[in-house]
Amino acid sequence: MAVFLGVIAVLCSILLPPVYSSEDLLPFEPIQYVKGQLPDSVSTPFTNLIGDATPTQAAEFITKAKVLLKSHLGNSGTSAILIKGERVMVQRRASGLQWDSKIKLPYSNTISLISSLLPILLEGYKGTAIKDPIEKVLRGKDLTHPLVAGRESLSFMDILNKLPSVGKNIDLDSSSLLSSLLANGELSIHFVNAILDNAAHEAWMDALMAIGSADIQLDSNGQLIMDLNSLLQFALTIAHDLKNIGAAVRKERIPLDNGKYLFGWWFNCPKDSSSSCLIPSAPTDTIFSLSPDLRLYVTPSLELTLMILGPGAISTSKGKTLESIADILIEDTEIWRQLVSSVAEDKSTSEAEAHQSPEANTKTVPESPNENIETVEEKIDTGDEDLIVLIHWVWPILVFLFWVTFSHLWVYWILHIFWIFLTSVSKRAYSPRPKTAAESKN
Repeated sequence: MAVFLGVIAVLCSILLPPVYSSEDLLPFEPIQYVKGQLPDSVSTPFTNLIGDATPTQAAEFITKAKVLLKSHLGNSGTSAILIKGERVMVQRRASGLQWDSKIKLPYSNTISLISSLLPILLEGYKGTAIKDPIEKVLRGKDLTHPLVAGRESLSFMDILNKLPSVGKNIDLDSSSLLSSLLANGELSIHFVNAILDNAAHEAWMDALMAIGSADIQLDSNGQLIMDLNSLLQFALTIAHDLKNIGAAVRKERIPLDNGKYLFGWWFNCPKDSSSSCLIPSAPTDTIFSLSPDLRLYVTPSLELTLMILGPGAISTSKGKTLESIADILIEDTEIWRQLVSSVAEDKSTSEAEAHQSPEANTKTVPESPNENIETVEEKIDTGDEDLIVLIHWVWPILVFLFWVTFSHLWVYWILHIFWIFLTSVSKRAYSPRPKTAAESKN
């Protein structure tokens, strides 16, 4: 009977949906709460091209976007990198910035990273650890740390999900909002390390390995050090999870703070139609993590990532720094506009060509140096497309045939050389074929 009841209990635990209790750290993963508040994507010429572009269209977009970004960013020291999936489409990197260059992750960006890693970082901890006020969770020197001063009554969930504010409304022009977010990010690292204590290093390694970024390190102040490759891997993980995992059930969803913010992520176009998009030129379902030194934009519907590092061209030209959220949004809105305008120019060019007469469309050489240059280049690219497709089909076959032929040759020669070596060392390594009767008579 005991065995029978044990089997029934195991089957029930497998087949029945989990029942969440107050003991769980969170009923759902943080990224599921984010997905529950994600708006629907809206189709635009930019999203259509990024989502379903031919090789020719993609090449034209990349070329124009590079020119526009180079002209806009100039020598400002700002880098902008647009990635589709794992493929870098457009990049304008500042001098000296490489993919393996080490950068310190700004504290306000750290909030979104810690939120994503929370279930692994604090695996096994009860929900009270992040839902109770900090003054009830931390003890001793961890509680009296200067970072905790003035925030003792807040919970860790408040640190991750709430925008610092004095009144009911959030002032994006306020410099104190940005500095408070930086302080919250620093406090979040202190809180996690404090409750993990001696297990902190191991917990961080496990969590970072889960997103394929085990190369991230912690400096003596607890600040995360990473390179662009690790940053991209984090963005890809977020985009993949938002696209493939389920959203938190409606009754469990956490509302956006001020209609814009959740778990360290800003929502470009909140679900509430009364709220305007923070960056109108960016896709509607874009979320982003921001600081004056780093902005990470993720659009899950397009598997699109935009990384922006540095102060921005506008602020640099005016000799100022990014002192508020509004300053950052102004900078990045212009970068998004440069990318979107590349597609808009393609669209206007196509419409102009569609209204030309049949005789004009048959031209292959412009009558004057300035006439229809883009049309001629477009025809040349289209003619090369068949050749590109042919190469893509033939090349793998040629590689396969070469590999099969070459592999047989080198295997045969290796075995032959090995046999020669053995026969030279010992005569017993080779037994000659017995002679036939006819051969013995001779």
